[in-house]
Amino acid sequence: MAKLKILVVDDSWPTRTAIAEALEANGYEVVASGKDGNDAVALYNQTRPDVMILDIMMPGRDGLDAVREIRLIDPQANIIVESARDDEALKLRAKILGVSSYLVKPFGLAGLTEALKPFSRLERTKDLMR
Repeated sequence: MAKLKILVVDDSWPTRTAIAEALEANGYEVVASGKDGNDAVALYNQTRPDVMILDIMMPGRDGLDAVREIRLIDPQANIIVESARDDEALKLRAKILGVSSYLVKPFGLAGLTEALKPFSRLERTKDLMR
C-alpha cells in the first residue's frame, strides 16, 4: 500500500520529532519537517506532500500566514493545523482558510490518526494508479 507523504512543521523540536516518529511508526512517510512558516512554504513547494501538519503559533511567519501562501500555490492542499490555543476565533480563521482539521495540543496519537482518516482514500487512489 502506498504511504501518505506528510510534511510536519512546528517550531518546537520535541513536538516536531514526536509527531514525525509517531507517524512513521504507524506507516506514514514523513517527507520533511520544518520549524516555521517560511519552512512550511518552501518545503511544501519542494515535497508536494499529500498532507501537511502545521503549527499555528510560531515565531516570525505563523502557520495561518503560511496556509494563505500555500493556498495560492495549491488550492487543493490538505492541511491539518495544530495549536496549544483552544481558541474559537483562531479555529474560525483556520476553517475559513480551508484547513482540514484543527488539533489542540496535546492531541496524542489517537487525535492525529483521526485527523488523518479522511486522507486514507488518497492511499487507496495511489495504489490503484500503480
